[in-house]
Amino acid sequence: MQIASQVYGIATALNGLCFSGKHNRAVYLTRRFDILPDGSKLQMEDFASVLGSSDILGDKYYKYNASYEDIAASIKQNVAAWKVDLERFFELLVFNFIYANGDAHLKNFSLIRQGSDLRLAPAYDLINTSLHINGDDFALTGGLSSNINKSEVYCNTAHPCRVDFKSFGLHIGLRDVRVERLLDKYSVLPPKAITLVGRSFLDDKSKRLYLRIVGERIARFNRAG
Repeated sequence: MQIASQVYGIATALNGLCFSGKHNRAVYLTRRFDILPDGSKLQMEDFASVLGSSDILGDKYYKYNASYEDIAASIKQNVAAWKVDLERFFELLVFNFIYANGDAHLKNFSLIRQGSDLRLAPAYDLINTSLHINGDDFALTGGLSSNINKSEVYCNTAHPCRVDFKSFGLHIGLRDVRVERLLDKYSVLPPKAITLVGRSFLDDKSKRLYLRIVGERIARFNRAG
């Protein structure tokens, strides 16, 4: 969460760690961004709800049964300033891939009402899941989209590269120059990200693993498509 906010300027929920109890256990805290100082609550819906996906029929995997194009299409349908928020959403997808967040499912993206408009909510639940489990590149079963041609790299390795993200960005309606500029941000590992990992409360082995995972993702990302 701090790397997303401090390094890339991604709007996130305010968050931090505190330590409590006799074992000095770390407790993650995050501030509710849907509640105003006067206690009133802003309308907010995650994309499982927006897309009408639920466990009402006993489908425990309902929050994974979609593609990221489905979310993009819903943003275009519901958000007046969709060009701005679609770009924010696209960057979140790239960030999640580079930083190995394999649990970016429908309930981890939301719309929030600000005044009379719906907007993409700040990011939350950003985590490097590969530190804990070996998972897929994408949480959603439909991946980026079934309506784009996969690169040769993607077809041969089952892992997307920059070309695939560019194809997706153009497919959902983003401008070429904006897509390229955003993708450039993720083609290298920023020194500040390395510093933040080094200052984290991970043990030394986990710090090394974290940076190795991200380095491998960037190498995949930069492969010629």
